[in-house]
This record gives sequence, structure tokens and C-alpha cells, in this order.
Amino acid sequence: ARCVEMLQRLGLGNRASYLPQALSGGQRQRVAVARAVVSRPRLILADDPTAALDKESSAVVISLLKRMSVEDGATVIIVTHDSRILDLADRVVNMVDGSIVSDVTLHDAVRICELLRANDLFKHLTPAEITNIAEKMTRRLFHADDVIIHQGDPGDLLYLIGSGEVVVTQRERDGRPALVATVGTGRVIGERALIVDEPRNATCTATTEVETFSLAKADFIAGVESRASFKNQIQSIYFQRQ
Repeated sequence: ARCVEMLQRLGLGNRASYLPQALSGGQRQRVAVARAVVSRPRLILADDPTAALDKESSAVVISLLKRMSVEDGATVIIVTHDSRILDLADRVVNMVDGSIVSDVTLHDAVRICELLRANDLFKHLTPAEITNIAEKMTRRLFHADDVIIHQGDPGDLLYLIGSGEVVVTQRERDGRPALVATVGTGRVIGERALIVDEPRNATCTATTEVETFSLAKADFIAGVESRASFKNQIQSIYFQRQ
């Protein structure tokens, strides 16, 4: 009964009595998928499960695997060249010549792209350029009163605030901190030290729980230098703030 149910979910209920030679290549592939998942395994390793399928059949197979991950708690790892299935993926690891070049949680990546696109520093980039930067950013949480950036430290990271509130202060000559600004979601902090290659000129402290996405200096510089016009735009935007 479970076998028949699985075949029906894959659009093959009316082919349950057919012999293999009576099925098309795509139908045989869906039978193979049904055979692999009918016992509701905890781990599913799928090698190009949609390679021989049309758009509609691919959607049926991937929706089934997605449902098993959500409803049955199964872990599904898919090796594929089929970009049509990316919308249902939770995480994408991109490999080139046997090496991992990016490892992205899609929900975070989409959020990061939206935040970057709305920020003055990055709004002039193309979607491809913004996506490339987003893939290199790392999520990090800070608790209230955590210091994210210390004045005087070397500038090695840029931070994009995903949520929460941060106060920016500078030490005056008598050593007391003076409030410079309060910033929140979508703002970038720490960019000055990376742009002008100088130590941090301010301290940034979380006042609430703060979610950030950080970008290493080398990745920021690579993104800047890949487009001379982008570098000029960033410098212009920054110096307009002085």
C-alpha cells in the first residue's frame, strides 16, 4: 500500500502494473525515486534526481523530497546541475573543480542581498555582484552590551546589521566616550577602517541582541577593486559623511 501511495504521489499511480520496458526514461527515474524513499529514510542522497525529467516532473520529485525533509525530518542532499530546484533548497554548496567556492543558507543570502541593495555603499552594484558579496558574508550574533568593534583595533571586518540596535561612540581627549550615532537594521559599520586602511576610529556596542553579517577585509577589497567605478562610489559616499 505504501508503494502504491508513493507512486501516486509521483504521478505514476496508473503505471503500477507496468513492466520497466513499458515506461519512459523519466518514468523509470521517478520509480527509482519512489523505491529510494518509500521506507522513509532519515538520510536521502540524490544524484541528479531530475536529470531526465521535464519541468513538471522535476517539480513533483523535488516537492516530495522537500515534504519529507519538513514532515519526516529527513536530511536530503542533492547533487545537481539543475538550477530549477534552487527555490526549494535551504542551503546551497557550490563546488568548482572539486573545491567548495561558496556555502550559502538561502534564507540568509536573500536577506543579505536585500539589505545590501538598500544600502548606499552597495546599491550601485549589479544583482550578480551583490550576490557574490552576500555569499562571502558570515552570520554572527551579539548580545546586549557586547562590543562589536573596539576603537583603535585594526580594521579586519565589515559588519552589516541584520537586526537590533548598535551605539557608536568615540573616546574624547579626556578618555570619556561620546555618543556619535545609533544605528540599526540595514546599516553597515566598520567600513571606514577598511576603506582608508586605518585603525578603528570608534567603538560599536550592541544595545539589544544584534544579528550581523560580516565580510572579511580581503573579500571587501576584492569586491571594491573588481570595479573601479564602485571603488570611486564608495569613497565618494564615505567622504560625504565627514
